[in-house]
Amino acid sequence: MNKLINLFCVVFVAGLVFLSACGPDDTVPPTTTAQEDAIENLTQSGTSGVWTVTSATGPNGDVSADFAGTTLTFTATNFTVANAPTEGNPFEGWQSGTWAFASQDVENAGSIVLTGNSSTVESTISFNADGSVLTMNFTIAAAGGRVNGIEGNWTIRFSQN
Repeated sequence: MNKLINLFCVVFVAGLVFLSACGPDDTVPPTTTAQEDAIENLTQSGTSGVWTVTSATGPNGDVSADFAGTTLTFTATNFTVANAPTEGNPFEGWQSGTWAFASQDVENAGSIVLTGNSSTVESTISFNADGSVLTMNFTIAAAGGRVNGIEGNWTIRFSQN
């Protein structure tokens, strides 16, 4: 009988030791960099993010109506512009291409650079912290063969679909 009580006490103490090891999880959740957060915002959770033009201002003033239905789609490394106007189109030459962060600093994700088919346009895009608004600011320099009226400063604002 003493052996049975001793065995019971040993099993009971071992059970307490085992259960006491099951405390709260002390692991720290993984953190993301500003660039990883920006990729998630641009691509709308890492797949394919579609942004629609909400306003557009060119060198001759408000041209928002010309951009009705224009979209900018981002994947992890590429972009595509769809439904851009046929005349006065600042996206000429970069209907698609690649994008990268303007800075290699992983904590600096405030702007990206689009690289398309045209070397005449250099575009820096900035977006707000929550990722619901994207603002594109760029300048088109006068160049031979470009359509008159698009040379100058542009600001195009997008919202997530």
